[in-house]
Amino acid sequence: MESLPPPALRVWKISGDEVATLSAEDALDQSNVRSLKRYLAREHGMPGFCQRLLQNGLELDDQTVLEFPSELQLVMVPSRVASYAEELQLANSIRSRDLQQAELILGKPCDLKRSVLRPILSAAAAAGHTDCVDLLLFASPRPALDNLGEPLHMGSYGGCVDIVRLLLHARADKDTLISGETPLSKSAGRGHVEVLSLLLEAGADTQMGSPLCSACASGVAQAVRMLLSTGADKNKRASDGPPVYIASDKGYTDILKMLLEARANANDTSGDDTPLYRASFRGYAVTVRLLLEAMATVNTPVHGETPWAAACWRGHSKTVKLLLNAKADKDTSSVLCPAIRNGHA
Repeated sequence: MESLPPPALRVWKISGDEVATLSAEDALDQSNVRSLKRYLAREHGMPGFCQRLLQNGLELDDQTVLEFPSELQLVMVPSRVASYAEELQLANSIRSRDLQQAELILGKPCDLKRSVLRPILSAAAAAGHTDCVDLLLFASPRPALDNLGEPLHMGSYGGCVDIVRLLLHARADKDTLISGETPLSKSAGRGHVEVLSLLLEAGADTQMGSPLCSACASGVAQAVRMLLSTGADKNKRASDGPPVYIASDKGYTDILKMLLEARANANDTSGDDTPLYRASFRGYAVTVRLLLEAMATVNTPVHGETPWAAACWRGHSKTVKLLLNAKADKDTSSVLCPAIRNGHA
């Protein structure tokens, strides 16, 4: 015997056209009229404050609990463009997190021009005010939400998981480039792994904006692991060099090990600088050992100085020994370097 379909809630226009059909299992954050309006705003671009939902000719309050099955009628009331004074009032209300005042302005209902909405929304996202972001998205028509890249950057940089989720649901462009960075590279650079996970699940491009380099610079190994596992180019460079160079320069051995295990190039340079030279210069013995095991070239000079000479002159004894064991050429002009004077070479 075939199972019966789950009881459904249907929403109709006055014209008789069906707007939506939802079952009790459908993802509504709460089973009330406000959550249904939020769903219609997100999925159908209908501003929440312009929606009127009726049942048997009576308008339903936002807190009315939805019943399944049921038939609702949707009426859209016209809105007007917000005045300059209202724009200022709204900006101040969002800044001070006065949701009651903000809802009074938006609920008239009135529309915000895109040029006004975007900076207000970005400011709310930067401040981590999830409730303000939710209200602005609820109130805004779809055309005004065509470009949510900047607010998504702000939420990603701040590690605001709920804000990023709201903006992704509102179809924010997850790959918007701003100053050479994407939301993915912003979250990777701050080590916000929960936001990183959301963006990756949403299909964010792992090559744009060099997010792997940003993750390497953050020192958060989990962020690096997530990006490598989703196909990030292990050798794609940023302005400060490729991933291996960045990890070597900072001495992040766990990250370097992951990159080398993924077959990243151990000799990939940043300008004339090599990962082995940089690690030797800084005296990161474990980093040097990992690079040597990955067949990094031992004697490549940087501005006339080899990795051995860089370590020797700075007294990095353990690094000097590692390089000598790897057949580094001794620079005879360095006979007075500290490591030699101290009997380490």
